[in-house]
Amino acid sequence: MITMVIVDGQLSTEYSPPNVIVADLKNISPMQADLIQQYFPQAMLDQSGLFIHVPANIQCALHLKFITTAQNDLLLQPQNYFIFDENSSINLLVEHIDIFSQRCYINTLNAIHVGKNATVDYSKITHASARTIRFTNTFIQQKQQSHVQLNHFVFNNAYSRDDVAIALQEPQAICETRGFYVTRQDHEFVDHQIFVDHQAPTCKSDMLYKGILQNKSRADFNGKVLVRPAAQKTEAHQANHHLLLSQHAAANAKPELEIYADDVRCKHGATVGELDKEALFYLCSRGISHEEATQLLLGGFAAEVLQRVTHPMTAEYVRNVALAGQL
Repeated sequence: MITMVIVDGQLSTEYSPPNVIVADLKNISPMQADLIQQYFPQAMLDQSGLFIHVPANIQCALHLKFITTAQNDLLLQPQNYFIFDENSSINLLVEHIDIFSQRCYINTLNAIHVGKNATVDYSKITHASARTIRFTNTFIQQKQQSHVQLNHFVFNNAYSRDDVAIALQEPQAICETRGFYVTRQDHEFVDHQIFVDHQAPTCKSDMLYKGILQNKSRADFNGKVLVRPAAQKTEAHQANHHLLLSQHAAANAKPELEIYADDVRCKHGATVGELDKEALFYLCSRGISHEEATQLLLGGFAAEVLQRVTHPMTAEYVRNVALAGQL
């Protein structure tokens, strides 16, 4: 996996994988600009951001590190465009790290085109400053037999909102969206708004989001699946589960299904609760300390999401951040 660093919105690493384009949006060629406009006609190419293009039949793995170091209050509004051509395969680990004490507002647009039979494993990890306000809008369009796995992990933010809109435009496309988040500080807020649009038949989608909330923090989840009349034989599942470790923490969940086809398999569910006191008592009665027992139960709660991260390096990295004394 090749690591590339973006500092305060500027790409500082020149090397990229063979046959793959990774460039600052402001430095792209006219041909690359035309390619973006072909898939995203409303793209604003005079903004800061990245352009990543993986041509047909190419495989690669990238680790993008977005580091914010500003010493003064900062506003960033990057626009990132990703084009993955047919039969391509990419493992993309995106990490956001804030190493400052000032207020930061980040408003990001991600536009992703996934070509026929392409495979995308996209994992985003955010362990930012407690003074960061982060909005991310991600738009994904999938073609026939493409497969997207979108994983999102949040471990610190003053406010984090992710809006994801996925269009399954052609048959047999598959998308899996997952999230795991831990809030620790008073008034910390994590918000996920996920929308999957089944436009073609025989497509599949799966949502799984889990959160652990402490102190006076809050989380919102709104997952919506739209099944259009032409999208027969759709399979769609969504689930959202929260653990509240404080009486003052709050979670809202709103799973939705809007179905206009009659040959589908769809289900949804949501839970909000606290640690199982009987399980905690059982572990403590076997000589395990209360703290260790709590960590075991929290680790089991997180495992359902973490074990679905298919790339070994990404899974290990996330597990170390999430479970090595962080919960």
